[in-house]
Amino acid sequence: MPKNRVDSGIIKSSKKRRKVIPFKKKRNFKRMFLISLLLSLVIYTALFTPLFNIKSVEVYGNEKFAAQDMVNMSGISIGINIFKVNYFKVKKNILSSLYIESVKISRHYPNIVRVTVVERKPAAYFEFMGSYLIIDRNGIVLDVQNSLNKLKIPSILGVKFKDYKIGIPININQEDKQKFAIALKCINEIVDRKITEIINKVDVTDASKISIWGFDDKYQLKLTDESNISYNIKFFTEEILPDLENNKSPGEIIDFTIPNKPTVKPR
Repeated sequence: MPKNRVDSGIIKSSKKRRKVIPFKKKRNFKRMFLISLLLSLVIYTALFTPLFNIKSVEVYGNEKFAAQDMVNMSGISIGINIFKVNYFKVKKNILSSLYIESVKISRHYPNIVRVTVVERKPAAYFEFMGSYLIIDRNGIVLDVQNSLNKLKIPSILGVKFKDYKIGIPININQEDKQKFAIALKCINEIVDRKITEIINKVDVTDASKISIWGFDDKYQLKLTDESNISYNIKFFTEEILPDLENNKSPGEIIDFTIPNKPTVKPR
């Protein structure tokens, strides 16, 4: 039998006590082990089985580029594991193209990657030394062409620029920057209204007397207050233009210079 010893009136046992692990802790340990094991299996399955090998790359929003061109540009290879693709690099590859404004990459398990792009599109042009300087809606220079061919976009008049470089915003003269901002406001509204093909000129020579010409100078919109550009172009597009075209008008001046009192008169 174990011996007891008396010390200062306190009885101490020489028998060592066993450390008891509560049942709840044992259960939690088993649960964590099973979760870790399951997670390891999932990771192994995801990385090393053919189930997650990319079967197709779907491309959306592309007009200028063919879908296969976009896939080639992305650097994604069919058959590679969907988890092993460097999507930051893929995005960088695609954005290296001047004509891509933004890109979104999404994975659709188990084996499809979707690439959605917003392309920069020609929105207006400057005439320059017998050529045409093409810009997008943000003023970024996209191209310089000897001919517009079938490209139907408006020209910008009344704005001078110092120089340009393809792929960056055009370098407008300091004194014309406000006028260019007004012109871009008009261009953006024209793009949003999907009427770039019928508008042929935006003239901001006088920033207080903006003129927009359509149908090869058949119609002239006269604007003054730049804050009403959006409303005026919308009103012309939705309310006035359909009537003019239905009545086969030979040409009209649509005057928005008097607030809330647009007038239409023959040219």
